Amino acid sequence: MPGVIERDETWGDTVEVVGDIVLPAGRRLVIIGKAVVLFGEDRTRSGEDADLSELVIGGELSVFGGEVPILFTSAAESPAAGDWGGISVLPGGRLELRNAVIEYAVTGVSALKALASHW
Repeated sequence: MPGVIERDETWGDTVEVVGDIVLPAGRRLVIIGKAVVLFGEDRTRSGEDADLSELVIGGELSVFGGEVPILFTSAAESPAAGDWGGISVLPGGRLELRNAVIEYAVTGVSALKALASHW
């Protein structure tokens, strides 16, 4: 799943990302339940790093883990640090993390002049 999210979405299962995901201003992505977001190679060859998949937030990303945290991780057979780019929150973007784990990214979350909260 690469590309631009063109409408509000909710993810609650395993999602495999094989390219940059862009959440533009005015769009909302909610990740709930026992979701796992797996980041593989960047088949689109785009973004800040053409080799690594990234999640770029210009809109609103809300992550609500329950008894089990939401997991953002590498899709590699043998995961290692730096397997994927991370979550980038653009100016005007909003990120809310509740019970989430981010692993094997170059940078877990980067935010410049963005609204971010975690619990």
